[in-house]
Amino acid sequence: MLAATAAGESRKDSTEGALVVLAAKAGFKRADLDARFPRVHEIPFSSEARRMTTLHRSSSGLVAYAKGAPEVIVASCAWQLTGAAEEPLDQHGRELILQEARNMARQALRVIAVAYKDNAAAESAEREMVFLGLVGLIDPPRPEARLAIRRCEQAGIKPIMITGDHPVTAEAVARELELLKNGRVISGSELHGMTDQELERQVENISV
Repeated sequence: MLAATAAGESRKDSTEGALVVLAAKAGFKRADLDARFPRVHEIPFSSEARRMTTLHRSSSGLVAYAKGAPEVIVASCAWQLTGAAEEPLDQHGRELILQEARNMARQALRVIAVAYKDNAAAESAEREMVFLGLVGLIDPPRPEARLAIRRCEQAGIKPIMITGDHPVTAEAVARELELLKNGRVISGSELHGMTDQELERQVENISV
């Protein structure tokens, strides 16, 4: 597990910035890497894909690097890097990785998985990748968020958290803010699957 502190103007900027800082702490300089492995193609992040993949030119051909939601990245991996060797990644290994990701999320960490693939091509870059690891990003709630929640409650307004984070991470943050007391946490897919009538019946019991 690796941890980084996120700070910046937006969620995307803070995530990228935290990863750059983490790499620098490990001795990798972005300028040097950009020069040695120039980016030649990008499969951009989207809320549907929940991942981003870039392809870079190296002395041995194209190499793809991906980062994104653990369940998405792990599902695309057929191998994992252990020490200096690549070993097959079976379903049991995937479940262990995802369990660790959930453990990290319970600590209010935003968790990103990373993977790579040598000899890659744009059309197959996101298949049969090699799992590298999990990164936990610390993105603490702003102090004013806690105050805003208290003021809403004092005014008789029920605040509800809406976030793109994993439901486990969202629950941990909501409990830290004392926003989640007796209410429920639902995912975007659960919300999407509700009819207007179902949402109207259940919304009073939903906090996140």
